[in-house]
Amino acid sequence: MSDWLRTGMFAVIAGLAALVWMLIERRREPDARPRFWLRVGLGYVLGSAMMLYGFMKIIPPIQLTPPSFVQLTQTFGDSSPQGLLWKFMGFPPVYVAFLGLGEAVAGAMLFFAGPHWTEP
Repeated sequence: MSDWLRTGMFAVIAGLAALVWMLIERRREPDARPRFWLRVGLGYVLGSAMMLYGFMKIIPPIQLTPPSFVQLTQTFGDSSPQGLLWKFMGFPPVYVAFLGLGEAVAGAMLFFAGPHWTEP
């Protein structure tokens, strides 16, 4: 419950900060250069994170590993929804590698063919 309250408080604080910033900056003329560099930076950060997680699924499968014998003998009621998803997703190794390849290719596309390469 405390995590939900903390997340809610962060959302309220962020909303108030955005409102104050919007009221202060409403008279200024918008400049396209900071928006361009923000999009480039976000594209690189998101692309590198996607490639990292994609490669973690491909070689060797660190993320979404096959379930162990202990996990397979666990009763259904003792599993969390996230635990069931990770067991199901990690079972077929070809499917995990295919997911990782798709994620890595999408991350690479953000580096080379993203929408952030149109300078104002």
